[in-house]
Amino acid sequence: EPGEQIDLEEQEEESLVEGEPEEKEAPPSRRLIHPNDVLKILEAFVMGLKKPKDSQAPVKMKYVRDNLKDSEYWEALTTVIPDATQNLWDALYTALEKYHLVLTQRAKLLLENRSLEQQNTELQMLLQQYLDSKINSELQVPPTQVLRVP
Repeated sequence: EPGEQIDLEEQEEESLVEGEPEEKEAPPSRRLIHPNDVLKILEAFVMGLKKPKDSQAPVKMKYVRDNLKDSEYWEALTTVIPDATQNLWDALYTALEKYHLVLTQRAKLLLENRSLEQQNTELQMLLQQYLDSKINSELQVPPTQVLRVP
């Protein structure tokens, strides 16, 4: 493997530096696994990963918590915020809910107001069209004489 080859090269360099005689070993083969065996080995490796590791895991000691003083703890927490502050927050929450309701209603009214303004503009244009129509001039009493048009 490449990591082993690097280690062997480093050992050879160190032995040359220290003055030890160089022993020539046969370099490891580049093909450690035969190509026909690759699939079998990979399958065995994957199956090894799928096996549960609970049998190898050390047994952990469970810590048993003492819950005798839990009720005292939670009782003590009820007095962390003074009653006056709690009442103030409750009143503020109620007031903010009412304010939110007012703002929501106002938003609806603004939308309705815009719609009514648009309808008003359309009706004014339609009325102007009717007043400017040629048929009005043919009438004995045209509407423009009865109505004051700005």
